[in-house]
Amino acid sequence: MKILEIVETTPKVSQRKIVGQTGLAASLVHSFMRRVINKGWVKTRQVSAKRWLYYLTPEGFVEKGKLTISYLSHTLSNYRLAQERISGQLDLCLENGWRRLVIAGDGDLGEITLLNVKSRGEFELAGILSDQASDPGNGLPVQGFDTVKEMKYDKILVCDVKFLYWWQDHFQDNSDLLVLNLDGWAK
Repeated sequence: MKILEIVETTPKVSQRKIVGQTGLAASLVHSFMRRVINKGWVKTRQVSAKRWLYYLTPEGFVEKGKLTISYLSHTLSNYRLAQERISGQLDLCLENGWRRLVIAGDGDLGEITLLNVKSRGEFELAGILSDQASDPGNGLPVQGFDTVKEMKYDKILVCDVKFLYWWQDHFQDNSDLLVLNLDGWAK
């Protein structure tokens, strides 16, 4: 999809420019371009012995649109599934009186979990952990895994497998952890 986007938005683009913009191997870009040319999605024009320019055809524009819609639909389905699973885990926290939470993981799953925790208004966020401390600019600094030792919390919502490995190396007891069960997520 990225390659078709580049062909659409960059007039007279060459394979070399596509390689530079995508970071893909030249042979992979060449193979992909041959496929989309054969399908009629891209037209070519030779400007010298070794240089070709590429243009998106109307059919290519339609196919790019289909790919975009498919990608967005798949992404939103995964988001909805993650929302359902996280909501279930937060319900479990409420049922057990676990109100002071730590989120272990600052990736996509951690961000979705953070949005859910904040939107409920029933929890106190004790911290966000990651393998590397950072300040994402949302007013909630991400702290290194080691800082969990000083935190006061009821449960840690595990959203990153790296935290599980770190925990296993440092602690024996897993009762503080609530691993978000997302079997089937990101199909």
